[in-house]
Amino acid sequence: MKRPRWLRALRARTTAVPPIDWSERPPEDAWQASIDGEVRFWKNWIATKGAQYPGSYDRALKADLELQPEIAELIAAPDGATVTLLDVGAGPLTFLGRTHPKWTLEITAVDALGTQYSEVLDDAGLVPPIRTQTGESERISEQ
Repeated sequence: MKRPRWLRALRARTTAVPPIDWSERPPEDAWQASIDGEVRFWKNWIATKGAQYPGSYDRALKADLELQPEIAELIAAPDGATVTLLDVGAGPLTFLGRTHPKWTLEITAVDALGTQYSEVLDDAGLVPPIRTQTGESERISEQ
C-alpha cells in the first residue's frame, strides 16, 4: 500500500539524519569528512567526461592548451624565457594552459589530495599532461 505523500514527507523529516554542527568539531574532522565528497565529484567528472561542465574535460587533458590570456598578462618575462608557474589547489588536473608562443612554461600543480587524485586518474587509465603533486598550501614553502 502506497503511503500518502504528506506521511512520507513527515517521516522523511522526522527520520532524517540531522546535519552535523561543524562549529563544535575540530577543523580536521570537517576536512576529513569532505574528502570523500571531493573524490566522488572528480570520479563522476571523469566518468561523465565533464558532462556537467561542457568542454572542461577536453581542456584539462589537452597537452598543448595555451596559457590563459588573463594569466599571461600578469607575467613580465622576456621572449624565450622559461616561466615557472605554481598551481596551488590544482585538483586532479590543472586547468592552467601549458604553452605560450613567447615562453616555455614549467608548471607545478599541487593539491592536498594529490595522492587521492592520482589514484582516481590511475583507476580511470588517464595520464594527465601535468601530474598533481601532494602538498598542503599552508606548507608550500616547506616543499
